[in-house]
Amino acid sequence: MPNAGRTINGIPPMAQAQAADPYLRLTGAVPAERSLQPADLTALPRIEYIGGMNCNESGRQPDARWIGIPLSAFVQLGAAAPATRYVNVSAGPYAVAIEIEQADAVFLADRLENEPIAVEQGGTWRLIIPEGRFFDSVKWVDTIEFSLNTPNHSAERIAQARARAREKHAESA
Repeated sequence: MPNAGRTINGIPPMAQAQAADPYLRLTGAVPAERSLQPADLTALPRIEYIGGMNCNESGRQPDARWIGIPLSAFVQLGAAAPATRYVNVSAGPYAVAIEIEQADAVFLADRLENEPIAVEQGGTWRLIIPEGRFFDSVKWVDTIEFSLNTPNHSAERIAQARARAREKHAESA
């Protein structure tokens, strides 16, 4: 079993903890780090996207209705430095870098089909990049880091390493 010892019912322990006590850290090029809970985000603007994602293993995923907060709202809320170039969105070490110019179109979803996102679907918060690659849709987001010059693209590296491991495992089976 590939995830033996690393997940509980397919959900990583860090995601279980995040679901039980959701918080979102704003860090990096901000005047002060902040830790937010869902109630702190209710007044922020919302956008919606109806569409699918492309998955490396299973192709295009079915369309779904995602609702959430554009990253640009977090840029304002955190008072990110004007020189910020990247918004690094992460769950533990798994991160995707969004160029600041895309912050209006990319969002942190907290609703799927008008219901709160279940932990099994990546909730409490999940990064949505319309028509993006599946591995860029970070599940269980816990941190938004504003960076002046360092993009964190660990999600792509981790996804590629997982794909290579699956291929190697399939070859040896």
